[in-house]
Amino acid sequence: MSNLLVGIPVADMRTSADHRSERVSQALYGHLVSILDERGDFVLCETGDGYRGWIGRSYLAPAPQAMNNLCIVTSLFAIFDREHKGGRLTLPYGARIVSGGGDLFYDLDGAEMTLMFGRVNIEETVPLRIALEEAYALVSVPYLWGGASTFGFDCSGFTQAIYRRAGVNLPRDSKDQAQTGREVTLAESLSGDLIFFPGHVAIHLGQRMILHSSRLRGMVAIESLNAEHPQYRADLDGKITTVRRAI
Repeated sequence: MSNLLVGIPVADMRTSADHRSERVSQALYGHLVSILDERGDFVLCETGDGYRGWIGRSYLAPAPQAMNNLCIVTSLFAIFDREHKGGRLTLPYGARIVSGGGDLFYDLDGAEMTLMFGRVNIEETVPLRIALEEAYALVSVPYLWGGASTFGFDCSGFTQAIYRRAGVNLPRDSKDQAQTGREVTLAESLSGDLIFFPGHVAIHLGQRMILHSSRLRGMVAIESLNAEHPQYRADLDGKITTVRRAI
């Protein structure tokens, strides 16, 4: 089984070897994927969470023999000037890139890039409370079915991204995420626990406030399960299927 790197900011993963087929997830720049099969201009890939989908071959690049000084984007986006290649590279939260020290970074082919805007951190994982603080900056990111980046998240893509930052590799889909960790009651729930509804998942912020990527709202939003709150979600209140503590 060979490995390749995602070589574009966000690579769609699809149900079949066709750009018109359904987007099921996405893989981010600098992340390794395992190649399982090939068909025309597509390869069947498996990401680090075990999820599988077809990715356009042109979106992938050979993995360098050494991937030292790997950093992770911790802002909504990070923009790099590609002086020798032209243009700028915009990477989303969670993308990986190789540091050359200071504001100098390297593209996959070794070309130098300068960080123009955004934050890049050498610590790939942080405590959950820090990951939640970063997550607040993702409010208003658009909702996107199958989305797993700050160009657009679906509900489970959002929770997976936040927990990955905290060093926990959640499954990709909400139905599988609902089997992780241990079950707690809503009364016992702490900030950072996952609250599940039919076909949906949110992060509990405490006091029945939730942070989630909502298809109804069309974006990542902070809302409430308290009837007296102005951002009350009556359609979710009373429909909790389970509350899980994954950490």
